[in-house]
Amino acid sequence: MNARHTHALIRARFPVFVASAHAWELLAHGDSNDTARVHAFLHAHFTHDTLVVHVSRKLGGLMTIDTATKLITSVIGQAEIRLASPDFTELAVIGHPGVATAWRQAV
Repeated sequence: MNARHTHALIRARFPVFVASAHAWELLAHGDSNDTARVHAFLHAHFTHDTLVVHVSRKLGGLMTIDTATKLITSVIGQAEIRLASPDFTELAVIGHPGVATAWRQAV
């Protein structure tokens, strides 16, 4: 799945997101443990081995949790990142300041 297809899929299937309706946790402290925190967050909130990751129209795709961790760590704080399980039942958003929230939704 290329980045453009991911962008179209996220636009079509990701639910309307109201930031104030979610609890947030800080992932980015700007230290060497950011990668470990992102990896732990993904494993805690996603049961699938692959995720749909959307950073922008040109950056994203279907990737493993390990690959997603590397991508997210490299762009955290620069863009709003949307994550979904392949069936769009497990969802997360990582906001610009490096805060994250996740939730589950019925199909």
